[in-house]
Amino acid sequence: MAAGGASFYKGSDLIHDYSCSTCEENDMNTEAQHFCPQCEHYLCDKCVKLHGGYFKKHVVYGRGDIQKWAGFSMDICDQHGNKLEVHCDDHQELCCSVCVALNHRICSSISHLPDLARGFLETAEFKQLPAVVDKMRSRLDELKNVRTKDQDSLIDSYKNIIAEVKALRKNINTILDQLERKTVEQLDRMMKDLEKSIKDDLETCAQMDHQLKTMIEKLQQITGKNKETSSYTGYIKCQSKLSEATCFVQEIRHNDVMKLKSDESVVPFLRNLKNLGDIEKIHVYKTQSSAQYSIKIKEDSDVCVIVGICELPGGEVVIADGRNHRVKLLNQKYRVTDHYDLHCNVMHLCYITGNDVAVTILNVIHILTLTRGKLKAVRKFTIGHISWSIAHNQGQLFVGSNGGINLYTLKGKFVKKINETDGSGLLVIIVLFLLMWRDFM
Repeated sequence: MAAGGASFYKGSDLIHDYSCSTCEENDMNTEAQHFCPQCEHYLCDKCVKLHGGYFKKHVVYGRGDIQKWAGFSMDICDQHGNKLEVHCDDHQELCCSVCVALNHRICSSISHLPDLARGFLETAEFKQLPAVVDKMRSRLDELKNVRTKDQDSLIDSYKNIIAEVKALRKNINTILDQLERKTVEQLDRMMKDLEKSIKDDLETCAQMDHQLKTMIEKLQQITGKNKETSSYTGYIKCQSKLSEATCFVQEIRHNDVMKLKSDESVVPFLRNLKNLGDIEKIHVYKTQSSAQYSIKIKEDSDVCVIVGICELPGGEVVIADGRNHRVKLLNQKYRVTDHYDLHCNVMHLCYITGNDVAVTILNVIHILTLTRGKLKAVRKFTIGHISWSIAHNQGQLFVGSNGGINLYTLKGKFVKKINETDGSGLLVIIVLFLLMWRDFM
């Protein structure tokens, strides 16, 4: 693929997925990086600047919005524009030949898409995809409605605060003019920020809704001898977009309003005040859903007792089952997919970096890692005390015991004891909690 839309005479044997329409008219072979739906022209980086000078109101889509290009195909790599041919099992990504050459040369498992797609049209996952997409689009529509109502509530709260400001203004003298101006300026800035936040959320909802609609329509229109492969490719892309939409829906904040926290001593202390009150953002968080999952496996001999839990970057959850002496791996659907037996009471665990976790057992700390869906031991080291709890921060392990908190390197080297306690372990719990909360924030 020509980098940056480099031009060659039309006799060049370079083949692009989309060629610049303007350059073709001048017998040049240039890769298109943009598309104008009004003109129905593909444009390179150079020609798009000229186009923008003549047609300032035309909306032009880049490679990031290739779904909106005419002739968009779900079989084409979004990044490089080549035909998708394989699936990297290590990274769970669809790849074209350029992807493999640049980013997946050392990957251990590359699968041919036709092999993976064989019989896929009859699977439950594929048949259920339209319903899953419809459900997500409904959730996005609900979110748009909620955010629209939030916008109205925001305007109401703005008006209410202005009224409060005016009411307070009547009780004071001319020095209030400057204070009122500063308070309203602060309110306007916050109003602008919150309006932008809601506007961005609404635009994202609309964009995701349109992308999902386009993808599912394209998926349902696939025909021809490569239907299975194309359908599988489309399914993977839809799942990726659904995951992105799910994260967006779960993370979005609702009911953005403002509140004036007035100072009751405003009149007697008016000359010492900088403004009439602090305007606060009020975010109301709502639980999207809750459910219960069983982590018991056939190898368990006792009731499951979770003594530690953490999430890995890929969305997998690692839990320490203290009663059954093992560490369990849960997939994103919270099903146990693997476990690592430690044959002794597991006390606690914490996330380190990458796919690594640290697990404490009496006076031994085990370092485990997730590799190809399996929990494997990396190393272990012995410490000079019983460990009740553990936390990681900035490349060091904070290990709690009855006598305090001990600091170790990730290789197991003792650094120092940083706290002494009376044996109750309360200080240990507090300090480790603060460390974990700091990482979380």
